[in-house]
Amino acid sequence: LKAKLSQPISSTNASAAVFDVAKTYGLVVSEITSSSPTDEDVAGVTLSAISMTAKVEGQVSKMVNFIAALNDFLNTSAVTSVEITVPEMTNGENATASIELDVYTYRGE
Repeated sequence: LKAKLSQPISSTNASAAVFDVAKTYGLVVSEITSSSPTDEDVAGVTLSAISMTAKVEGQVSKMVNFIAALNDFLNTSAVTSVEITVPEMTNGENATASIELDVYTYRGE
């Protein structure tokens, strides 16, 4: 586990991964923000954590698959919150989702 977490990841790398996975699922990323890295204690181990929020637009069914794929693609991350908004009328508007996730890196001893 430490070897996997020891691979450095920046907010730029994580953002690029979000865009790549969204493109794979036919979604559009309309906004992405990230925090500066902070230290977080996880099970007694100090990890560097970056919090990110991504807003995507597209079909609801594709969003569900996209969110599941994020956990697989960014395997040192955890999706912490998802809010999907579906338009009431089907007038061609896409659904939108706001996804919060934390990306972790082990900094060493």
